Amino acid sequence: MAFAELGQAANEFLFDSEEGLRYLRALLKFHTIAGHTLYSTAYYGPNKPMAQGGKQGKPSLPTDDKEDKNKNPAVLKSEEDKRKPSFPRGHKIWDLPSLVGETLAIEVFRYGSIIAMRVGDALEFPAINHLTEEGVLHPTEKIFLPAELRISEGGRQITVEEFKASLERYL
Repeated sequence: MAFAELGQAANEFLFDSEEGLRYLRALLKFHTIAGHTLYSTAYYGPNKPMAQGGKQGKPSLPTDDKEDKNKNPAVLKSEEDKRKPSFPRGHKIWDLPSLVGETLAIEVFRYGSIIAMRVGDALEFPAINHLTEEGVLHPTEKIFLPAELRISEGGRQITVEEFKASLERYL
């Protein structure tokens, strides 16, 4: 469903051609963050090594406490951020680097047991954590694209030429 927003021509290019597979890999790297593990309920940064017995260091939890932001180097946004919702508790923002070097803004909203997660302009509710051997996977119904390729609701489909030009630097 997520790839449908790219349009038929871009999908045929990505999935039905050898050249397109290179661009598909680049697109997937745009969605992948290494060295950071972010669950909807906890964050383990790159500086929290695994302890003996396989347990990682103490996580950073999405709470609304007045905690020291310097303890978690991935939290880059301020509390005055205009995007902050009016949820009475549980909002954190992380700016984390993707495998292609772009930064993905990731927000976790928590109100009791209700948890939502937003990456860029894609809000996923409820936030789902699929544990993998190497970390955690968050399913989404939206493709994260470089800024010049962003598609507005009901907007036109991306041409293969635009898609290639935008992702060329990530190959």
